[in-house]
Order: sequence, then structure tokens, then C-alpha cells
Amino acid sequence: MADAINALTTALAGMRFSDKKPELPAFDKKNIDLWIKRVEAAFIRANIDTPENKFAHLESKLSVDEDPRINEFLFGTTTPQRWDEFCAYLRHRHGLSRQQR
Repeated sequence: MADAINALTTALAGMRFSDKKPELPAFDKKNIDLWIKRVEAAFIRANIDTPENKFAHLESKLSVDEDPRINEFLFGTTTPQRWDEFCAYLRHRHGLSRQQR
């Protein structure tokens, strides 16, 4: 038994696991820049750094009726570029217009 535990410990050495679920804020399209910053901070605290995991955790925070384009991001390809495109889309869609600034 001890040999099995030692073998498992050796095999898992150096691997990073995060069993901490991020504490994500409720979606706030009126303050989208701040919301994105808070989401990113929650991912950092929970050691979540892959776009796949970021999109997976966000899925429960955004209504499926919110925006079909958001659904494309959430359930489509998950790459760092797509994450950046997603954040840019949210800023464009819900950010302040030039007139509001």
C-alpha cells in the first residue's frame, strides 16, 4: 500500500490542480470593463488559466437568452485568441459609446 501511495505521489509531483471554484460576479453589462476585470481576478485566485476552463466556468453565469453571439463563444472553440475576442466583443457590445464617455 505504501509503495502505491509513493508511486502516485511521484507521478503527480509537479502537477498543478485547482479544486477551488472561482467566485465569479454576476454578469453586469452596465459595468462591463469592471466585470471582466473581476472575472479575470477570480480566475487568477482559483488558478484557472486555460480558456477552456474559463469559458466552462462562465457558462453558468450568463443566460442562454443573453446573446446568441455570446453562446457561440461559450460553446465554440476555446483558444486564448477566442477568449480575447470574447472580452473584446463584450466591451464593444456593452461598453460606453463615445457619446456616453
